Amino acid sequence: MMRLLRHPSVVITALLVAGLLAFHTWSRVSGAAKFAAVSGEAGADGRLSAEIVLNVTPERFHIELMQDAGRVVEIKGRSIFLADLPAERALAIARNYWVAELRRWRPNAA
Repeated sequence: MMRLLRHPSVVITALLVAGLLAFHTWSRVSGAAKFAAVSGEAGADGRLSAEIVLNVTPERFHIELMQDAGRVVEIKGRSIFLADLPAERALAIARNYWVAELRRWRPNAA
């Protein structure tokens, strides 16, 4: 049994699983921290408006993902302004490593 546990394929698989679990845990913790800035902004219907700041310049993939989540109002630099965004979708977006932060945003104030 000990010989089996030392086999390179078992060791590499265990390291990959540990790395995946670490990334998943980091993603959930950092996503919750980013989401905290806008979590209190949700209306009675559970939707909110937010500025999503990316670590990269938004590309087609990012824009289409945001369109699926809510209503894209504007894109300025690395920021995407979303309205009618369900809170659970905002949390899911915040968990992505390429999202730098979520900020409070009110469409009327833009």
